[in-house]
Amino acid sequence: MSTKENEKEKEIEKENSNQKPDFDDFDDDVEEAVQDSEPEDENEQEILKSWGKLNSLIDSFPDFELESLEPLFIGRSEKCQYRIQDKRISSVHCQIYRIIDESSVTKPFVIKLKDLSANGTFVNGSLVGKGNEVILLHGDDISFVYTRKPKSPPPVANFIFKDYSIVPQDREGKSKIHEFYDVQRVLGVGKFATVKLGMDKKTGEKYAIKMIDKKKYMPNQTKVERDRLMDEINILKKIRHPSVVSAKDIFDSPNILYLVIDLCVGGELFDRISIKGRYNEDNSRIVFEKIASAIQYLHRKGIVHRDLKNHLIYKIVDFGLSKIITQKDKFNTFAGTLHFLAPEVIDNKTGYGKECDIWSCGVILYILLSGYMPFASDSRFSLARQITRCELDFPDEIFEGVSVAARNLIRRCLTVDPKKRITAQQILEHPWIKGKPEEIKSEYQDVPNQK
Repeated sequence: MSTKENEKEKEIEKENSNQKPDFDDFDDDVEEAVQDSEPEDENEQEILKSWGKLNSLIDSFPDFELESLEPLFIGRSEKCQYRIQDKRISSVHCQIYRIIDESSVTKPFVIKLKDLSANGTFVNGSLVGKGNEVILLHGDDISFVYTRKPKSPPPVANFIFKDYSIVPQDREGKSKIHEFYDVQRVLGVGKFATVKLGMDKKTGEKYAIKMIDKKKYMPNQTKVERDRLMDEINILKKIRHPSVVSAKDIFDSPNILYLVIDLCVGGELFDRISIKGRYNEDNSRIVFEKIASAIQYLHRKGIVHRDLKNHLIYKIVDFGLSKIITQKDKFNTFAGTLHFLAPEVIDNKTGYGKECDIWSCGVILYILLSGYMPFASDSRFSLARQITRCELDFPDEIFEGVSVAARNLIRRCLTVDPKKRITAQQILEHPWIKGKPEEIKSEYQDVPNQK
């Protein structure tokens, strides 16, 4: 070993010894962390017994099953549950622990990593920083003493975090999906995913299998985009409604993440209208009631879709922009398709909430009854202005024969002030949905700030 290498090793060892934690404090921290994460009852302890895994990418280090309710400490010290005997690793390099998340509808807890090291803990290539913590998501890459500089040495240790609340333990591993499903022809292809037809080998039922290529997807996505994928998976796993697409199964392999979801047939709204023409009121009522029922269900679960549009007309799909919020939460990001966006999403002065989905429902109902968009322009600026001012019209040549009650429901959905906009529950109670259109005497009945 050269003199320079000896000096470097001594320097690293000295730095680590200076950062060595007081293990009296360490024991106190462990005791406190265990107390904070103790289950409320025996059932919770059983349910959460095995909750994740560190899948090692380096052969010299074993995988580690996350089964304990205690926080996991990784480092050189013999008091760490996972020991790495390398001088570049701190005595206690990092801590992984789980905390109950009472605000989440779909996930009872969150998993966090806290960096305690001198030489660095990295998640997806980004330094966490000593004393800092990050939320771990299924599929996150965890590495120790790592730099992306050219010709730099590989990390001392490298793991992929597996969250069993996302992908169950028995759904892990290469070709595992083929034990349960017959994967058949391609239904669609995207930038990072392919959708194939799948058949349950036990029941014969058909599903759509979304295959996400992790080698293409993970390195090219920001944390926000990866969070969005996890949100979509959590939502698809949680929801169960006849008019909402849900996930039946999830499998994970080294290269592919498989989502087994409901198979939708029937085509998109505009495709059906181009063939069928506009829907009559009876058929529109059937379709729209299903949509409103699905939105009511999602809103009760605290889920806001944010991107309702001319999707499949028999089921609510595409939860890529969906979020779970509490009653008081507001969004501040511009999300969705412009023709279907509510005024408060476009203006975004004070944030927006679940009411944005109701506006989109109004646009869909207008399309069902007319075959046209309520707001249209070649200019995005002009289109946005029409929406924010609600420049809504019902041309006689298009809406001839459409009842006053149907127009009234559209106007109540397309009310500019979200606080005065009709709710999903109120849509289901509206006379037009109930088949009692005669109860509505005017197009503007109960419509705020209208004629």
